Amino acid sequence: MPNGDIRRRVVVKFRDAVNLPYEDGAERHVVRLGVGPWTELAQRYQGVRLNRLFTVISPERIGKLVSRASERDRHYRAPNLLSFFVIDSPDGVDPEALASALREWPQVQEAYIDPLDASPAPPGTNPFYALQTYLKPPATAAPPAPQGAIDAEFAWLQPGGTGANQKIVDLERGAKLDQEDIVARNIQKLHGINNPVDRVHGAQVLCVVAAVDNAIGVIGIAPGVAEVAYACQVIDNLGHVDRPNAVAAVIDHFTQPGEDPVGRVLLLEVELGSQNDLVSLTHVDTSVWSGMPMETTLADYELIRLATALGIVVVEAAGNGDHNLDDFQQASSGQFVLARPGGRPDSGAIMVGGSTSNFPYKRAAFAGQASCYGHRVDCFAWAFNVATYYVDPFTGQEGYGAAFGATSAASAIVAGAALLVEGVAEATLGHRLAPAQLRALLADQTLNANTPSNDPPVDLIGVMPNLKHILQDALGVAPDVYIRDYLGDVGDVHAGAISLSPDVIIRPVADPAPAVTFGPGTANDLMLGPTVTSGQDNFVYVRVWNRGAVAAANVTATVFYAEPATLVTADDWKFVGSVAIAHVPAGNVMTVSDAIRWPSAAVPGPGHYCFIALVGNTQDPVPTRANFLNFDYYCAYIRQNNNVTWRNFNVVTAAASRAPMLSVDPEDAFEFEFAAPGAYNAERYFQLRVDGTLPPDAQVWLEFPLTLFSGHVPLMNIDTARQTGQVVIGHAGATLPAALFPAKSRARCRLLVRIPRRLRDEDWDVYVSQLYEGFEVGRITWRIARIR
Repeated sequence: MPNGDIRRRVVVKFRDAVNLPYEDGAERHVVRLGVGPWTELAQRYQGVRLNRLFTVISPERIGKLVSRASERDRHYRAPNLLSFFVIDSPDGVDPEALASALREWPQVQEAYIDPLDASPAPPGTNPFYALQTYLKPPATAAPPAPQGAIDAEFAWLQPGGTGANQKIVDLERGAKLDQEDIVARNIQKLHGINNPVDRVHGAQVLCVVAAVDNAIGVIGIAPGVAEVAYACQVIDNLGHVDRPNAVAAVIDHFTQPGEDPVGRVLLLEVELGSQNDLVSLTHVDTSVWSGMPMETTLADYELIRLATALGIVVVEAAGNGDHNLDDFQQASSGQFVLARPGGRPDSGAIMVGGSTSNFPYKRAAFAGQASCYGHRVDCFAWAFNVATYYVDPFTGQEGYGAAFGATSAASAIVAGAALLVEGVAEATLGHRLAPAQLRALLADQTLNANTPSNDPPVDLIGVMPNLKHILQDALGVAPDVYIRDYLGDVGDVHAGAISLSPDVIIRPVADPAPAVTFGPGTANDLMLGPTVTSGQDNFVYVRVWNRGAVAAANVTATVFYAEPATLVTADDWKFVGSVAIAHVPAGNVMTVSDAIRWPSAAVPGPGHYCFIALVGNTQDPVPTRANFLNFDYYCAYIRQNNNVTWRNFNVVTAAASRAPMLSVDPEDAFEFEFAAPGAYNAERYFQLRVDGTLPPDAQVWLEFPLTLFSGHVPLMNIDTARQTGQVVIGHAGATLPAALFPAKSRARCRLLVRIPRRLRDEDWDVYVSQLYEGFEVGRITWRIARIR
């Protein structure tokens, strides 16, 4: 039914001390008790009657639910819900004038026209799984880096992580419940009629949240959810807007005998419009705000607050009105009803704003609208390019596409995330989380926790939930297996060295007790075994850590090697071996693997090598080597994860291997050959940085092909035959300007180092690192050993 055909009604909230019998036709009690001048009102507005607002739940059950909520939530201050009534506007009666007259009564707390609303969306093997990149980890860089959002895929690997045993109700204007990807859910309708106008929107939301894992369409964020139900909030059988009773029906559904409402999810796919309403959405400056969250109106707010007090998780769209909710001072109440803190206590709902689908996640703006924002907004998610059910607006052709958006899509994504967290909590902790507990996790703004927006103090849309962080770090119900990149690494995301791992150890003979030899007391020893011996078997050991709160079972460590390079691309990795570790305890206890035997036939000749180690299990997996062939994936992965490392560390003697191209005493100079590769799949701009711990009198030169940095830096010792040149680095180190490295290129370079003889009684380190967009993506390090 179009909004213009809906008969309007006025919601009346008497003061809590007013106790009228809760029945239809209550105007006779208003007259009998002298609550207000009803007789005069009825003469001015012919045909008006005072009826119950809440008709889905009996007054007795409302009283019991309020008592239950008060016992469960000590912060809940229940209003007199039985003082909410409604007046249907008869033909010829101006609802605005009627509401204005009622607000003049001293015993009336508030009277307003129930605002019309809209779905908070802009106009207009699962084969489409590849389009659902909102299921993947959040991005750390703009395209072409891989884009993602909540990392639902990580949650799926955890016990209960598909939403097992969880229940959700989607409160919509309409929903196509027989859509092919959700029809198997047998979705129950709890309230209202199924408005045909918005059935596509409802199906889009339901597919995002709970599409079945099958051979058609998409997969829902929570494919394992136990129950999906639906309530139509807008149009009841009388044709009225009736959100409060729709919420009441959901509360009734989740609180039936034998049901525990705690952790059940209610998704509010609603934004309030200003059609024919100049009260509850009117600011004190007389402007009317449209595209507002549902809790703006009093009756909706009180039902949402009752739901959260009972333990129901409410996920609420912030709306697309482009408003700072902090600034909305409601004219009828004089309160900043959506500020935090504000005139009303917090409803307890998780309010969701919208962002772009690409890093750096700016607040969403679209088609003359934009996501609402403010301190009341807890979380955000994608408001663009969300893959789900789709109907072509011109042809009516049904299908799937990445075309859903606005805060409708964003709130659906966050509702899906809520189901996954609740599923894991119930499976691992034995109970579901209360609304305040879950909101604290999803909206946690701690650094390196959930994903911030582009400019948090300006955007004011909260954070995007990062399920891997929530489950591993915050909730502590998933293992977090890692291997250190450098001494002092504790598994946090970092932008520092990635090629100095002390946890890959090589020995020429098998150690009879590796847990002792490489165990307690040796964690910070970088020299346990950095040398490979050619012509014989070698034995590789990996030390693994778990900073999660639960033990990791059946962990696998896999080791590769490659030639020394500043960027060790996966096409150059050569398999060494793998080893299973049955148990890695929680609490950051170092665990040493058994030996990986590296047979002599597979060991290369004498020289310098880089070892690559990956560790993980089914709950904290690592990608395959093929994934790393995509440089953008590689770059994003190493910035976000801690279960891959490199050991690029070499011991050399004090004598140089041959005379370098320098006018210095050959005995005083060292040369280190290495490759500076380009990305495997595309050309990229890289920088090289030379640094280390060298004495002030040291001299350093970097030699490279003229095609690489010629024209970017002043050169010396140009060799036209070899087409190479050198740049002076100096003992303090230097970073070369960015240069374009062709795809699959491998520039052959040399680092030349001179250390005065009088300083040869100490060990010195020098390294070359490769930087991409300011982040280190590879490093090769050499140690110049003292003369012994």
